[in-house]
Amino acid sequence: MRPRLTLLLAGLAVPAIAQDAPPRSFAVGAFDAVELTGADSVVVVAGATRSVVASGDPRAVAALAIDVRGDTLRVGRRPGNWRDTGARVTVTVPQLRAAAIPGSGSIRIASATGRTFTGSISGSGTLRVDGLDAEAARFALPGSGSIVAAGRAGTVGIALDGSGKIDTRALAAPSVRVTMGGSGEIAATATRSADIDAGGSGLIRIGGGGRCAIHKSGSAIVRCG
Repeated sequence: MRPRLTLLLAGLAVPAIAQDAPPRSFAVGAFDAVELTGADSVVVVAGATRSVVASGDPRAVAALAIDVRGDTLRVGRRPGNWRDTGARVTVTVPQLRAAAIPGSGSIRIASATGRTFTGSISGSGTLRVDGLDAEAARFALPGSGSIVAAGRAGTVGIALDGSGKIDTRALAAPSVRVTMGGSGEIAATATRSADIDAGGSGLIRIGGGGRCAIHKSGSAIVRCG
């Protein structure tokens, strides 16, 4: 009797492990931009047909609020005090022109091809663009998050007013325009020219061999070569 009781108590002491929820699809209209307001993770892939599929913690998936406003897909949560391990949202779209994170979540973009692309973080989130191909790209970070981009662009604009990091060293571009007003870090590549306005106290590193025009009004460190 005692061995059976011991085994029963041991079984009760083992915490339940939550299983991932079955993939849940969301019906959405046309969009070419994504905004993540929560702390979940979003992966964007290129495809002919738009789709949004969520998986992960069942509590997180059930709490998702996903809709399209204008031309922007908004991924967030319904009001409530949710305790979960997060949801993974896979977004398929033919072309993406913008991604924004006002929260603490993460967006990873497998590829983005088009005339322009804009990436911004106003919170503490993470944005990664692995395959960018655009005539013009712009990245803005007034928060404490992190932006990483790779690929190619005709021109690149970078604005950092917070304490975060922007790294576009793997984004090949002839010309780069950099503006810093915060204490963060910027690393970029310019093969022809770089126009740098350093008004903060952070660190700016420009590689690629382009000619640099530096305007300093703060204590930022600028390295160009």
